[in-house]
Amino acid sequence: MPFANCLVLLCLLLIGTHSLALPSGLENNISKQASIDIKNSQYVIEDNIVYDYGGVLELDDSLWQPARSFPLNLGVLPKGAWLRFELKNVEAVDVERFLEVPNPSLHHLSIYIKSANQPDQKWLLGSSLPFLERPIMSRNFTVPITIASKQTIRVYLRAESRVGVLIPVRLHTSAKFWQLTIAENMYHGFYFGILFMFVAFNLGLYLFRNDILHLLLAVDLAVFCLMYGNHLGLNFEYLWPIDPDFNYLASLFFSYLMVLTANIFSWRFIQLKSAYGHIPKVFYYCFNISASLGLILLWFIPIAWSSYFCASVGLLVAYYLAYLCYLSYRERASYAGCYLASYSLSAIATSIYVLHKLALLPTNLVVTNFLGYSILLQALVLTSVMIERKKKARKILGFQDPTQLIPHSVRDWVAQFSHEIRTPLNGIIGMADLLKETPLNPTQYNYVRSLSLSGEHLVDLVSDILDYESLASGQVLLFDSNFNLAELCQQSCDSLARMADENDVSIALEYEQGMPLDFYGDSKRFRQILLNLLNNAIKFAEGGRVVISLGYSSAGELQLKVWDNGIGMTRQQQKEVFKRFRQADGSVYQKFGGNGLGLAICEQLASLMSGSISVDSEVNSFCCFTLVLPIEVASRGETTDLVEAESALFSPPADLSLEQAARFNTLPDHLLILGVDDNEINRRVLKAMLNKLGHSVIEASSGQEAIDIVQSGVDIDLILMDCEMPGLNGFDTTKAIRRWQYGQADKVCRIIALTAHT
Repeated sequence: MPFANCLVLLCLLLIGTHSLALPSGLENNISKQASIDIKNSQYVIEDNIVYDYGGVLELDDSLWQPARSFPLNLGVLPKGAWLRFELKNVEAVDVERFLEVPNPSLHHLSIYIKSANQPDQKWLLGSSLPFLERPIMSRNFTVPITIASKQTIRVYLRAESRVGVLIPVRLHTSAKFWQLTIAENMYHGFYFGILFMFVAFNLGLYLFRNDILHLLLAVDLAVFCLMYGNHLGLNFEYLWPIDPDFNYLASLFFSYLMVLTANIFSWRFIQLKSAYGHIPKVFYYCFNISASLGLILLWFIPIAWSSYFCASVGLLVAYYLAYLCYLSYRERASYAGCYLASYSLSAIATSIYVLHKLALLPTNLVVTNFLGYSILLQALVLTSVMIERKKKARKILGFQDPTQLIPHSVRDWVAQFSHEIRTPLNGIIGMADLLKETPLNPTQYNYVRSLSLSGEHLVDLVSDILDYESLASGQVLLFDSNFNLAELCQQSCDSLARMADENDVSIALEYEQGMPLDFYGDSKRFRQILLNLLNNAIKFAEGGRVVISLGYSSAGELQLKVWDNGIGMTRQQQKEVFKRFRQADGSVYQKFGGNGLGLAICEQLASLMSGSISVDSEVNSFCCFTLVLPIEVASRGETTDLVEAESALFSPPADLSLEQAARFNTLPDHLLILGVDDNEINRRVLKAMLNKLGHSVIEASSGQEAIDIVQSGVDIDLILMDCEMPGLNGFDTTKAIRRWQYGQADKVCRIIALTAHT
């Protein structure tokens, strides 16, 4: 309802401020007025014949039509139009006035004055002539005239423009004219000063933050300044006063350029998800190609054709960008409502600008200034949204308080230290797994099993630290894809089935009736949240049960509830539970263990995915964690493709196509594998495990040793490459091997990266 009221108000402003002038002839009385609008006039449009001054004087009066509005707006014409009116001096003294035509877009303007007692006067004006040749140095076309006392003069104007023939005519005293000119210059200076401030501000943010969006917005605003400045005649006055040829095409040139910059910036700014398929992207490229084509053809096709083409492309792009904002709003993107309103206003402003050029809207302050103010508002909104996005990202990642900031050197050290710990831990776990498969008595087996479980617990702890540090340093990105919710939840439950059996906990999965099961989002991060919540629930519901409930609302939100009938929490504990390194109390750690990072990671991941997580609990009764995520339902076609793609990974060759089956069957039963790792324990574990599978392993302790082995001519089937090694790391080693293989070897073997990073 408020939006409808705004539309009604806008229509009233557009129509209500349009004053009709019903002329009673051609006469306009000139007295002591400082400034008047010439409303009583008549016009004739040149259709197939271009009239000269002499021809116009001989035209029959019946061909002249009265101007029904001020100013006269005839839209885009193939040729030109003539306007005539009379000025009568009712004073007993001669009057000197400035005759002004405030439309800098007129390409040709001829002014003729016919007087009974004086020879005819003539001025040739227009943007087709150098600015410095004007009789009065003003962005608007102005000529000085003198009217003798009690005399009447007749004025003839011929106007021609390919971007709309608008002929406003005003008469001023010299003092009033310069007063208005100074006021207009101050207003334009203030307006463009604000826009240039936004340009400089975004350039500064780009230089300090290296965010390409700020650079694109600065370029977009700068192009608009040039386009709007050309529309107002300021460019011709201040930038290229002696180049009328370029000025003739400049309005369309900058309009096409603005379509390009606005489209490119908006596409990157809105960051629409690919759930809508390729159609938005196809339109994006089509509009870019259209604008580029318009720029190229500007010098080769009639200017009138370019005007219509530019207007069409500009309108389509304006509403296309508003539609993209609407799709982003449906995805519940941050601040989508703000830039949806901003882009919608810009689309309306573009429509008003184009329709006014085509003489489909009246001329008034609202119509003529709407585009300028809408772009100013959009600059404010977009700059603010980008800054707030950055702030929100920092807040999501745990920087709500400056005291929480950890020096980068400390964070980097923790991340590197955690990575280095994981390498020997993997060796311990690998050796323990190998030892479990040797002949052991029950006591020895229990020792080895305890060793393996302790190692796995340490790996989980290190993984949580690395995840938290990745979130804190802003290195976590979301990768959306199609996934099946039921399959993901079942796999998560299966992975914790052994833990549930050991704690004598039953797990139940419940789905809302009729809810979709195929979604488009980051399945890895969703699984990480689910596993953390499920792990906690199993741990605290010892001897009880855990229920996982899932539902999907009409608002496009997936709701996950993990309920357990464990020890529960007090109100105070619920307030602290999502803080890092926090648990319910010390007794919880003593009995159940844990590191206090799992739920903190869950909250940060939920915020990163534009969702929320909350807890409801009663002591010694229950605990329920609720995750709400805005997420799109995957389209049927895309889901089918995903299922087929996954089935190819797990189906036996008999169920695949002949080509796929042949690819699987061509793999030999015995492979010669090169294992490259600087850690001896890792190499020994790798070799032992692969030998059990029937493969032979050649060990290399460095990148250079691996290169030497490959270049020796050994027929290697597969290389397992450690990413981080002293000297030549895995990436540089791989590049060197590939360069040699492509140039020397007939066979290029596969190289698989090994890393302790997640």
